[in-house]
Amino acid sequence: MSSALVAAGQISFHLRLIRRPRNRASKGFPLFQKIGEHLALHQRLRQSLTDQGQEKADQKIRRNRDGFVIVIDDSAVHSHRQTGLPEMRTPSSLFAAPDSTGIGLRPPHYQQILRERPHVGWFEVHSENYFGAGGQPLHYLERIRDAYPLSLHGVGLSLGSTGPLDKEHLRHLGDLVSRVQPALVSEHLSWGRVGPRHLNDLLPLPYTDEALDVVCDHIDELQESLQRQILIENISSYVQFRHSTLPEAEFIAQVVRRTDCGILLDVNNLYVNGVNNDIDPETYLDALPVDAIREIHLAGHDRVGTLLIDTHGTRVAPAVWELYVRALDRFGTVPTLIEWDTDIPPLEVLLEESSHAATLMRARHALAS
Repeated sequence: MSSALVAAGQISFHLRLIRRPRNRASKGFPLFQKIGEHLALHQRLRQSLTDQGQEKADQKIRRNRDGFVIVIDDSAVHSHRQTGLPEMRTPSSLFAAPDSTGIGLRPPHYQQILRERPHVGWFEVHSENYFGAGGQPLHYLERIRDAYPLSLHGVGLSLGSTGPLDKEHLRHLGDLVSRVQPALVSEHLSWGRVGPRHLNDLLPLPYTDEALDVVCDHIDELQESLQRQILIENISSYVQFRHSTLPEAEFIAQVVRRTDCGILLDVNNLYVNGVNNDIDPETYLDALPVDAIREIHLAGHDRVGTLLIDTHGTRVAPAVWELYVRALDRFGTVPTLIEWDTDIPPLEVLLEESSHAATLMRARHALAS
């Protein structure tokens, strides 16, 4: 959201939510069966390669710097494709390491990453930047995907809008998921579209039963379309709705219970909202279901007067690191990403931030062991 508009107090909008009839009992949801098939298939591929003998197996698999197996044998991948399932070039358990930290993949760093292969666990991209059928962005993404795990993070699906989801957007997202087989797929708990008009922002929702119905319907549709679990992220917000009937964390917990989605916890957003909206971060964390936290985001913010703005343009603030440690205490070692979207620094700065997060994760993992 524009910091100038926020500071000037010039934000005004109205959101009307309409309750729609629901009939969840009749819906089939084969997501977990599909995940099981993928895992079983991957294990069969691994065992097949091992049975051929260590020397041959070494020729048919390689590992990236964090030890994640990548199948590169053409016949193995071909037999994998014959099953009718999408190609799965890395295991779904690729975030099992206690220090699994990643960074956002941005164009200024493409060539350096391919040239130097930095020591980082994974990369995340904004899905919409790769919706084209080809071109340079996809070329680099696929090359980097061959060496590192990926996650996809959406910004434009508008899960909180009252109208239907954009079918073309869903189709593009499904094509990208099939193409790069990401470990995680996420979207924001927000709205930003009215009919055919898109707003260049992630706007907050009123936390009401009506909004809950709308969001759950859309998440059900999205997960059934992709045939996989998605994660929803808490956003930074600079306004609140007086007619909200639920605290945000309870709203998110109910979404998880009703849709079986996961949570992407943005610790910086939580800290920013705590300062701006007088939310207690500790109470918020305690209200979230532990088993649903699948990913954590860390980023920087700026101050405009008494207001904090989520800019993703600076290093993670000390207070956010402290809150991150509190999140690790509650949720355990969760895959953690460093976001940096404005005033993008040299790659080495992002790697330093990622390394610091990994150090904190290892320390918490050691305490819990």
